[in-house]
Amino acid sequence: MRPIHGEIHIWRGDSHPTHKSKAMRSYMANEQHRLQLSPPYVHEGMGDAESFFLWGVPSANALLLAAQDLGEPHFAQALLYVIHASNLSIKKGSSPPSSPAMIYHNSTSYIGSGLHCFGAACKALVHGESRDSKFEPHAEPCVYMGPPTNSDSSAHCTVLTKNEYKDIECGCMTLDESVVMERIRRDHPGTQPYNQVVGGRRSISASRPPCST
Repeated sequence: MRPIHGEIHIWRGDSHPTHKSKAMRSYMANEQHRLQLSPPYVHEGMGDAESFFLWGVPSANALLLAAQDLGEPHFAQALLYVIHASNLSIKKGSSPPSSPAMIYHNSTSYIGSGLHCFGAACKALVHGESRDSKFEPHAEPCVYMGPPTNSDSSAHCTVLTKNEYKDIECGCMTLDESVVMERIRRDHPGTQPYNQVVGGRRSISASRPPCST
């Protein structure tokens, strides 16, 4: 709720332990805000934010599963990818068909996301002024991480190279999305270890059932 004419600024949330922490309550008291929490296990008051997390978080986890070189430490970037894709996706039932980004920018033309496969291996150009000599590599191997983190331009994207996020121009890289696309198959051994024939042997080797009746 926004403060109007000096009214108390009220923050509403669910009963997550972090919301009930001593540090959170001290912050609210210092900022002269009022904190209202829902009863335990009740999320109705959260509305759109809670609804987004119900599918946004699993979507980010799915991206990390499909990206062979990434793991939980990169969850924040995966969630940023999901948020960016959601904001630029046409919403069902909208008339005329539009995305949140089109509504925000008051545009009737479709605004593309420009996204590639999250976690895809790529090569990024090393500009001439950054090289000491012509014998140094003209490109560096990296991992595509989605929308830019330090730039507002859609012409940029984020890559992971040498354990560091960098924003580069989308036109200065080449990608290989085949590995990521292969891992999203339902029968891929990376996520489905069963029914995999390895050397002519079964996935589960057991001489008897795990339980007997």
